[in-house]
Amino acid sequence: MPPRNARSHQSPLRNTRSDTSPPRNTRTNENVPSPRNRDHEEPAGAGTHLLGSLKVFDLGVEATFLQVKANRNKLARIYHPDKHRSEMTGLTQEGAKQYMQIINRAYKFLQEYFERR
Repeated sequence: MPPRNARSHQSPLRNTRSDTSPPRNTRTNENVPSPRNRDHEEPAGAGTHLLGSLKVFDLGVEATFLQVKANRNKLARIYHPDKHRSEMTGLTQEGAKQYMQIINRAYKFLQEYFERR
């Protein structure tokens, strides 16, 4: 019987991915654009209507609450007044504070929406 090496025990299905497929553990999030490219104006209906609130987080109607929560946390890390860097977003400290209020209003509306659903 030939000597066993580490590769001889592997399942034949282990390396079935093609070289062109993306790695499994990479997570891309195209939902949140970079702060420089973001429109910092309040969307119509943010905090009062579903589509306006989803637009704050750059999500579509099929979005889940987990996606909303993840995008809110990412935006909060960028725009929170205590952590805001104006060179990153192009906003003043006051502008970041106002945008954070828009984010919170939209998040609160969506949180209530998903609870009722």
